[in-house]
Amino acid sequence: MKLDLRAVITKKEINEMKRKVHIGDQMKVSTLKASSGGGATAVQRRGKVVGKYPFGVVIELKHNVRDSLTWVDLVQRERKLYAVQNGGT
Repeated sequence: MKLDLRAVITKKEINEMKRKVHIGDQMKVSTLKASSGGGATAVQRRGKVVGKYPFGVVIELKHNVRDSLTWVDLVQRERKLYAVQNGGT
């Protein structure tokens, strides 16, 4: 099965994601790490889901830093992961 990453994200996919994600789940997020030279580098950080809301989730990283991801972001990430694991694009 070939999955089109640009296909419309359906309400069904969002509802499935809402059922999958729970408070306390570990999740990786891509954040920007600032450097003293004024630039920034994308880094992967692991955090814990501390809140579920109609728009998405809030993830707590180290040192009480919090980040958020929308349900659409999470569905897109899952689609990309599926494509990588199954050789599609």
